[in-house]
Amino acid sequence: MVYCEDNFLPLELFDWLSEKAKLKSYQSLKLLTENNNSEPVKYYTHDKKAWDLTYRNLNGNLQIPIENIGHRIPEVIELIRNKLISQTSNHKLGLLDNVHFLFSTDGYEVPKHIDKKFKSTHLIRLSKIYKAFIFCNTIWETSWGGELCFDSGHFSPLPNRLILYSIDEVHWVKKVTNNENNIRINFGMRFGDEKNI
Repeated sequence: MVYCEDNFLPLELFDWLSEKAKLKSYQSLKLLTENNNSEPVKYYTHDKKAWDLTYRNLNGNLQIPIENIGHRIPEVIELIRNKLISQTSNHKLGLLDNVHFLFSTDGYEVPKHIDKKFKSTHLIRLSKIYKAFIFCNTIWETSWGGELCFDSGHFSPLPNRLILYSIDEVHWVKKVTNNENNIRINFGMRFGDEKNI
């Protein structure tokens, strides 16, 4: 399952999330360059073209993201969850383990893959776990690359674009070709009704 919706969040809520994302991109990059481990920040790629800020092991408790990002995070997550439920008819879906921001710059790309923790996990189980992304960058030109790609379509990281997909879908990211002043930012999470995937 792959689903895309543009202008997903109400404008005022998207502006809030985008502002928080921009602030976190600068703060987290500063922490990385200072080698300070006070927040859950790490480079996502060895070449340092991408880094993430991840709040892990939440088990549905959003207190840490609320304290570190802002009080409207549950509202954003609930809107995404409701959209996912409307697309899957699975009312048991809940936030699984983490929420994160992923920041990527010129040269970032991801090869074709399927999201699974263990090679032995069967595709039927993966089809019941979903990832969700909202692109938080305020501008993006299609010539800058960075498309999230599936066999069924390619999606540029346009501002306020929501992407939902089951993690059994093969996907990849085309190379980001813009300069570092235009960071590709997504706010992401996983949903499911099983925790041991």
